[in-house]
Amino acid sequence: CNTASGTERSVSESGSVSPYSAPLELGAQEETEESPQSAQAEQITVSEETNGEAADEVYWPVPDYTYLATRFMQGGHRGIEICAPSGTAIFAVQGGTVTFSGYNDSFGNHVEIDCGDGLAMLYAHCSELYVTEGQSVATGDLIAAVGATGMASGNQCHLEMTRDGILFDPGAILTLPD
Repeated sequence: CNTASGTERSVSESGSVSPYSAPLELGAQEETEESPQSAQAEQITVSEETNGEAADEVYWPVPDYTYLATRFMQGGHRGIEICAPSGTAIFAVQGGTVTFSGYNDSFGNHVEIDCGDGLAMLYAHCSELYVTEGQSVATGDLIAAVGATGMASGNQCHLEMTRDGILFDPGAILTLPD
C-alpha cells in the first residue's frame, strides 16, 4: 500500500462515512505523537457518551485514510485493504464481542469481532492488538494498529465482513471511496 502524498484523503473530504450514521465526527486529524493508550482512552470516552448502544451505527475503521489497495473480490480478495502508515489506529466498525485476538500465518496479527445477528468482522495484518478475546467493544473503540504482518503486501487494515459465515462486500455497510 502506498501512503505517499496524494494517495490519502480524509474521510470527511471523500464522504466515505457510513450511510447510516457515525457516532463521531470524522474530520481531518493532525498527526500527533499520541500513544495508543491515550487514543484508546479518548475513544472509550466517546463510546461512553453513546452508552455503548451503537448496534445500528458504524465507524470508518481507519479515520483519515480511504485509499483502497484492493476491493472486495478484486482478484479473488476476501475483503478490502485500507492503506495507512504502520501504527495508525484501527477502530471497530461496529461494536460486539472479540472472538479472536492473535496471530496466524495468513492474516498475521488480527482481531475478529462478533457484532451479533450473525454479523462478524475481521481486521487483519495489524502491527499491534489492543483487545483480548471475550472483551466487549463499542462502535469506534480502538482495537488495533495498522501493520503488515502475515501475508500482507504492505501496511494496511484488511477488513472482511461475514453474515452467518458468508463473506459479503463491506460496501453494504460502509460507504466506500470511489
